[in-house]
Amino acid sequence: MTVPGICAGRSRRVHGYHVSMSLSTDPLDLALSIVGYAHILEGDALDGFAGRIGAGDWRALTDGLDYVHEDTGGGFSCLSAELPGGHALTITDGEAEPPRNVDQFQLTVTDGDGEEVLRVSHGIPTV
Repeated sequence: MTVPGICAGRSRRVHGYHVSMSLSTDPLDLALSIVGYAHILEGDALDGFAGRIGAGDWRALTDGLDYVHEDTGGGFSCLSAELPGGHALTITDGEAEPPRNVDQFQLTVTDGDGEEVLRVSHGIPTV
């Protein structure tokens, strides 16, 4: 769903991914767009990780994931999905909230111990 008048019609297919640049009210649509856009930004690193855990490539790893809005308490919430081998994928706005669009996000993959394995950030202001 696109919010009328805000980024209306801003979507494209890149490298087989449908990346919507629109503001979506559906967390699944947004997660899918961010996962695709992250691959456009850092495809080699993401494909390398997917290959190391036996998934072949990033697209094969992320196709069909179930994304949920997770509130971990303490003011932190994100979109998350479970990956094979005990890994987890989380997507935030780079702060403590779920992303609102693909213009500002942080996608992080952690291992079963919660240690960061990789990170793709986009549009996050640096201090």
